[in-house]
Formats: sequence, structure tokens, C-alpha cells
Amino acid sequence: MVDALNPDGDPARRRRLVTTLRLASIPGLGRARAARWIRSEGGAVGALTRAVREVGQPELDRAEATAALDRILTECGRHGIRVISRGDPDYPARFRALADPPAILFLRGNPLPPDAPAVAVVGSRRATEYGRRVARDLGRALGEAGVAVVSGLALGIDGSAHRGALEAGGRSVAVLGRGLDRAYPASHGRLMVDLLRDGAVWSEYAPGVGPRRHHFPERNRLIAGMVDGVIVVEAAERSGALITARLGLEAGADVWGVPGRIDTPTAVGVHALLRDGARPVCSVAEVVSAYAPDGRVAGGGAPVAVSSVAAAVWTLLAEGPADLDGLVARWSGRWSGQGRAAGSEGGAPLRDAFPGSGPVLAALAELEVGGWIARGPGASWVRRAA
Repeated sequence: MVDALNPDGDPARRRRLVTTLRLASIPGLGRARAARWIRSEGGAVGALTRAVREVGQPELDRAEATAALDRILTECGRHGIRVISRGDPDYPARFRALADPPAILFLRGNPLPPDAPAVAVVGSRRATEYGRRVARDLGRALGEAGVAVVSGLALGIDGSAHRGALEAGGRSVAVLGRGLDRAYPASHGRLMVDLLRDGAVWSEYAPGVGPRRHHFPERNRLIAGMVDGVIVVEAAERSGALITARLGLEAGADVWGVPGRIDTPTAVGVHALLRDGARPVCSVAEVVSAYAPDGRVAGGGAPVAVSSVAAAVWTLLAEGPADLDGLVARWSGRWSGQGRAAGSEGGAPLRDAFPGSGPVLAALAELEVGGWIARGPGASWVRRAA
């Protein structure tokens, strides 16, 4: 296989890259139309011929495009970036199905195998503490189950999902809206280094190209195009995460939404998705089972850092699956008037009177989101296996 960092040994490949750069330099052509013509005209050479005839001359002549390619390859060599074009065997098969597949891609790290399960976890940069926790829990559970977590390395939900996957020893993939010579945002430089140990970072922008507003919707189509499902954790009414969800739906991916509080701005976009038919995320376990049926949700042991009511509910579920009425009966039979139960797990604080259905349902939701319990038959809940 020809070294993707140095195509000089393959003259045909080098000519294809030069032609692609010239095609991209034609004013008014547009990425989508160029991609369509590359497909319909049998490659970049045919597309360039048609574009010159129907649109106009490229701004780069052959000598200028060759010099530009040499500069790009030099920077790629400095940063360990591979160059992959549509004619290469390493070009991701899933991208070929996009309406406007990128003509040139840049890659750092280890790409996913074509058949590897992958899920995008995306959402607001201005995430709430709840949103960040859910994204991290989802990333951790998916990563532990062998499902790659894909996102955009942004602040908020993206970064939390990446970190969760890495904490579980899983693989994570990022797609950037700028060149791969540096992280964006810069504060995620350490996260990008950690991600590259076993994951990958993709971009369709050459090294040195900075972030631009229009780059992010373009980046989102690549995120949507490489996954089996898109989970939107938090999103405002106008959000790039909603673009990713729409593009994922067009690409045949499942679309999920994490319900939020109705008075939270970052829940508005997610609730619109749910109203339009997206699958609600009722538990981390449900998501994992959709993409890794044999996977185990992280945190299958005793829960940590949960409320006292959640700790009590966890203890009650040691007796087996139970619905809400069953939990009421167990609570009354075991703890009424006792204060702290003898032998309660980890000395968890327990109430001496049933706190009411609302707090118990909230505790069940807390345990579900954390992956500690799962829905059982009917309206019951059951502990996840340790």
C-alpha cells in the first residue's frame, strides 16, 4: 500500500490529488455539485473537465495546485496526518454513501474497521451539569460495551462523551471543523492526545485551516455519516446537534433524544426531536443493548454518588425485580420505624418512612441514567448484573 503521507511513489494518485485541488478552487462550483460530478463523470478529471465547461476556470493552475499539494503534504508529515482521497482503498465506505462525500480527507490515529458499531453523542456547548453527566455516562457505557463513541471534540456534551468512552477503555472518534494540526477548542488539546492513543480524528480541512462558521455543519454530516445512531443529549432550538440528527436520519442512522426539563433552554431542541419521532433515551442500558446486545453497562456494581433515596431503592432491588407498588411494600416491610436498615449495603442512609412515589420514581430515573438498573418486564425495574 502506498504511504498516505507521501503519494510521490504513485503518480496517478498524485495527479488525482492535484486535480481535486484545482476542482475545489473553481469559484461558484460548490462542494455538493463537485461531489456529484466526481461520481457521475467517473472521477476528478472528468469532473474538472465538465466544471471548466459549465462553471468556469479554476483559480489554481496545475503548477500552483502541485505546489499547494506539496505544502499540504509537508504539514501533514510534521503532524502525522494521513491524506486519503476518494480513490484510495482506505476511504471510509460509509462516506461514499453521502450526498456530498469529501474528495479529500485528513486523518490522525486509527480509523474504525468498516463493520465496527459506532454511535454519535452530541449536544450543546453550554451544557448543564445534568447533560454533561448523562453524556459521560453514555460514553462510558458504550465504550465499555465495545461501541465507538463519535463526536466533535467541542465543549460541553461532546467533550463529556469522549471522556466517558476513554475512561472505560473504549474507542472514541472526533471530527473537527478545522485542520488537524491543532485541537479545537485549544483547551481540548489534552483530550485530543488521549483520544488518539486508540481512536482517530478526522477532518476534510488541510493543516493550517482554521475554524469557520460554515465548517461545523459540514463536519456534522461526517459525524452523522459514520455512525449507526445519533444521540442528542441537550440542544437549543437552533443547534448544530439538530443538524447532525437530521443528517443521521437521512443517512439511515437511529436518532435518540435525552429528555430534559421543560424550563431548560437546552432541552427545547431535544423535545422537538422527540415530538417528531426520535427515540427517547429512557436508560443507558437501553441504548447499549441497541448497539451491543451482549454489552455490559458500566457501573454494574453498587452505585456511588447517588441520592439517599436512590441508595435505598438499590438495596430494595437486591430482593429481585419490582414495580412501584412492590417497592412500596418492601420499603414498609423492611424499614418502617427502623431508621437505618441493619445490613444495608455500604451503610447507605435510608428513610424511616416511605418518601412518596415522586421521589422514588426520580430515584429510579437516577439509577437508570447511571446504568445501575434496567427496565424489567412490565413496569418493573431490575438491577444490572455486576
